[in-house]
Amino acid sequence: MRRLLVTGGAGFIGTNFVYYWKKKYPEDLVIVLDALTYAGNIENLDQIKNCPGFLFVHGNILDQNLVGGILRDHGVDTIVHFAAESHVDRSIHDPDAFIRTNVLGTHSLLKAAKTCWLDKGSGKPHRFHHVSTDEVYGTLEVNAPPFTEMTPYAPNSPYAASKASSDHLVRAYHKTYGLGTTISNSPFISLLIGKIGQFTQLFRLVVL
Repeated sequence: MRRLLVTGGAGFIGTNFVYYWKKKYPEDLVIVLDALTYAGNIENLDQIKNCPGFLFVHGNILDQNLVGGILRDHGVDTIVHFAAESHVDRSIHDPDAFIRTNVLGTHSLLKAAKTCWLDKGSGKPHRFHHVSTDEVYGTLEVNAPPFTEMTPYAPNSPYAASKASSDHLVRAYHKTYGLGTTISNSPFISLLIGKIGQFTQLFRLVVL
């Protein structure tokens, strides 16, 4: 049985991941940590809130003590990190918020994970999965080949730069400390009609 902490799990992408995971692995514990800003909606979780093995925590990923307590008290072995400021236009007008959440918030999670899993942990298998974006690679020109993991980083907005920074931190914690990490730089696809499940009408899809 796995024990997951899903950050940003009340947002539309995180919500759908939570429902997917609990349906496929009903025996697993899933804890959602969400600050419930403009991007999160607690009602998204109404259908699962009373299910066994599900817990919601209202809080911020910048609160390292809170995160550390969740990891320790519930024996979490997997973090799936969706929580982020994620709109390019907003990043142009308020880049500070993107640095706080996407860079400092990710670093706070990494520090809590390192403390729990490596410094004071049992050495059991663990995973920190960081959900990022292909926008860290820049702008894909018409007729250009698709991005790959070997494409150099070339962020063109404060949002993309903040996600690139967080990617580098996740990589550094793996290389420096041995933290078990993975990163998905998946394309966000804007869809004008339709919805995933029933949680949004205008949405962006990430493939893990």
